[in-house]
Amino acid sequence: MKKEFKVVDPWYRFEWQSRGSGHVHGFLWLEDRPDPSRIATDEEVRRMICDYFDSIICTWNPDPSFRVVIQDNHPCVQEISEGSNLEEEDDDYAALVNYVMRHTKCGSYCLRKSKVTRRDECRFRFPVELLDESKLVEEPADSNMFRFLGRRNDQWLNSHNRAVLQAWRANIDWFAVTTTESVIRYIAKYAAKAEPASKNYIDILRGIIDNPLQPCRDSESAVKRMLIKNASERDVSAQEVCHLLMGWNMSDSSRKFVTLNLSESRLFSSQLRKWKNRSNEDVEQGIADPNFFSRYLSRPDDCEHMTLIEMAKKRYWARRKWCKHRVEPVVRILPDFSGKKIIPDTDLYESFCRQQVLLNSRYRSFEEAKRNFPTWSGRYAELIRPTENPSVDLGIVEEEFEDEMHPEDERSEEWMQASAMAPNFRSLEETDLGLPDIDKNYFWPRGLLDNPTIHEKIGFVNTLRQAVQDTHDSGSSTSLPALSRQQQAAHDLILDSLRSNSTIRLIISGGAGTGKSTLINAIVRSTRELFSNDNSVRIMAPTGVAAFNIGGSTIHHELGITTDKSQSYKKLEAERCRRMQVICHFGFNFLVFVT
Repeated sequence: MKKEFKVVDPWYRFEWQSRGSGHVHGFLWLEDRPDPSRIATDEEVRRMICDYFDSIICTWNPDPSFRVVIQDNHPCVQEISEGSNLEEEDDDYAALVNYVMRHTKCGSYCLRKSKVTRRDECRFRFPVELLDESKLVEEPADSNMFRFLGRRNDQWLNSHNRAVLQAWRANIDWFAVTTTESVIRYIAKYAAKAEPASKNYIDILRGIIDNPLQPCRDSESAVKRMLIKNASERDVSAQEVCHLLMGWNMSDSSRKFVTLNLSESRLFSSQLRKWKNRSNEDVEQGIADPNFFSRYLSRPDDCEHMTLIEMAKKRYWARRKWCKHRVEPVVRILPDFSGKKIIPDTDLYESFCRQQVLLNSRYRSFEEAKRNFPTWSGRYAELIRPTENPSVDLGIVEEEFEDEMHPEDERSEEWMQASAMAPNFRSLEETDLGLPDIDKNYFWPRGLLDNPTIHEKIGFVNTLRQAVQDTHDSGSSTSLPALSRQQQAAHDLILDSLRSNSTIRLIISGGAGTGKSTLINAIVRSTRELFSNDNSVRIMAPTGVAAFNIGGSTIHHELGITTDKSQSYKKLEAERCRRMQVICHFGFNFLVFVT
């Protein structure tokens, strides 16, 4: 295909559906393609594009009267002898087109309710209008996005290429891409979509039981249907498993992607740890060695003249040596400052200058990169000075360093203007909401590096909990803390009711620091002394923090209450049931709820 269509860059991705059928999504960038940059304004350009796609994409059925008959000699299994001229195999081409390239009928697989017409329409846009001449259609209107419609005599025929179809001998659709937006839309909405996950047993069983069209006679019938349904539900097909076990890539491209993360935490950590997580042979597959920056600092003499960005585009580290890229990769720089307002004399501007200096200057250490400048912005100003660095082209648009714009000077989208009309509208222009750079650039493994023995401290929480419990339980034989008059009155009231075996319900309230926890601890100690039994008191609170502060447990934990709203109760486990039996054995239990 590279020779036939003069392919400059290919990209493809395997996809395996749950039922096991595999197919490939892909793009081909062609060398002799016409320039579509003036497609919206120049009629002659649109005509050239139509003629170009007419030569490689076909929607014309060579034999519309062809009748598909199920037979043994299916055209897909017919072998083509080496050296045969496919252009002369007209009967073979007609058979393949009518067997595998026609959208035979619309059904549940492709019908979707239109948001505009509110009617079921085919998501593949069949049936398609018959055309005597190819054309470009702007969709949606006034969007500068054009769709190629080839001349066609069959409403149900998919677009294809004859040579590829006869060589591949299976369904393979070809579509014309005329704008960058079309590429983004195809990848985001179709090529990169994931298969829906299988339902769990509970959801499958509920769907079977609640189905009014096929009611279950009994539990046996429901279980049988669930097993049959579960047999057809799977997330990974057998063919995808075989594909992965063979070690084949699920996607490939002529262009490799290299990521340079120049955030401060990332660079610092990359100089402290060794490269262990990935074999050197895999570096070229797309993700840069996290130690790439350290390797650059100690680069060989023949690379002395290279900047960091030049090194990333031309060299990669593999098998303990520097190798040359066959094709220049796409280098992604992090943090990403594109689209942000970079205002001088701000922390963001200083970070930006630091990144540009590290990318576009030559150095062997941080100190050498920064020279003797107190700030990175000062070093950056010297770097872009044309008299000293005439060959340095950082690709920086000067308008990015503009004064801060007033909100009224900014153009708002229509949905922004509509939302501003809401009665309780509050502007969020000063927030970084929706910008995940802080998450993307943060070095999350830092906690493990700073605490190498963290896995040995699994019991820390249990140890802390026991220490708090010991603190609350300690001092049972010592004197009670000094209580205020109101605290003492509440304390005595409760103790008197316990001695007289009468029931009391008491609410103790007060602001922070008024001694509620102190009073509760005093009541607990006095009650346990009165009955000489620690099980005479159960302290519960609605939240974990409140329970922790008074040495108790949450209400749900103590009483075994389930948090599953779909269940009215939950059976107690053996250990929990035993604890509740011990508690209920003492009829004089005293329960304290903290609200």
